[in-house]
Amino acid sequence: MDSSFNLFPIPITYCPNFISESERLVIFEKLCSLDCIDHDLVINGKSSFEFRDDLLTFLNLKKRIEDKLTNYTDTLKIRSVQITGSWYNIQQKGGYLRDHNHGSNAVSIALYINVDDRSSNLTFRNPNPLVSFFWSPLNVQKVNYSEHVINPKNGDMYIFPSWLNHGSSNINETENRTVISANASWNVTNIEDNHKINILYQ
Repeated sequence: MDSSFNLFPIPITYCPNFISESERLVIFEKLCSLDCIDHDLVINGKSSFEFRDDLLTFLNLKKRIEDKLTNYTDTLKIRSVQITGSWYNIQQKGGYLRDHNHGSNAVSIALYINVDDRSSNLTFRNPNPLVSFFWSPLNVQKVNYSEHVINPKNGDMYIFPSWLNHGSSNINETENRTVISANASWNVTNIEDNHKINILYQ
């Protein structure tokens, strides 16, 4: 009997209510008091990306996010990762996030601190550049859609491969739309992971 199957799935983990409402409000207040500057990817907004501070430790979130990253890598049976950087972006009305990826890293996260129904979305782009060429999108479905749009809620977190292109596909209409992001790279600081890497490249 004939059968069909999907190749090369892209693993995204959704963590609803990763932080509580009371935590969110405290974090938002702290972020509003910190410095951030213009960034090419954040249109009509600011970012702390260039400061390279350990934002997650400052906000007492690092251990909890590390635990989620461990669940992600364990589920996928890939090497462990370690957080290498964290920052936040704040968009004003009329802003959006340009498409980009974090390709020099392994896994990235986005944690939403201040969003509502008027906020710009999170849009992941299909990495297959020919999908719309080969599959005429008369009936959009899993095999032919070029993007996946998410409208995040406060406290939600998403974990995704760093190489996956993402941005916003609509204009932000929320004052101080705020999101925390972080990157993680392969953890090669212990003997077990180094042994796995040696085997992989033999």
